[in-house]
Amino acid sequence: MPFDVELVQQNWPPPVFYFATIDSTMLEATRLADAGCEQGTVVVADEQTAGQGRHGRHWHSEPNAGLYVSIVLRPNLSPDSLPVLTLALGLAAADAIAEAAISAGPTM
Repeated sequence: MPFDVELVQQNWPPPVFYFATIDSTMLEATRLADAGCEQGTVVVADEQTAGQGRHGRHWHSEPNAGLYVSIVLRPNLSPDSLPVLTLALGLAAADAIAEAAISAGPTM
């Protein structure tokens, strides 16, 4: 099923920026954050040509093989707390995916 950007934009309060192809959703989110966008701004792409990950890792994200998303957050935390936030967000995402997969049931 293709990504329905209009549905998301109607139901997600902050701006949602969609790109069929982009260098990196994280780079675009950083550009938007530097320009003063609001917290919760979302950048979504079907393909990244210069995706970025932790520790400076780069990758190419194939078109239509996934959904690549970055969200601008402005937490009021000390810098030494940020790794814990990253871990908590990863665990929450994994839990949400598992719950959605269980709710969807078997596909056969």
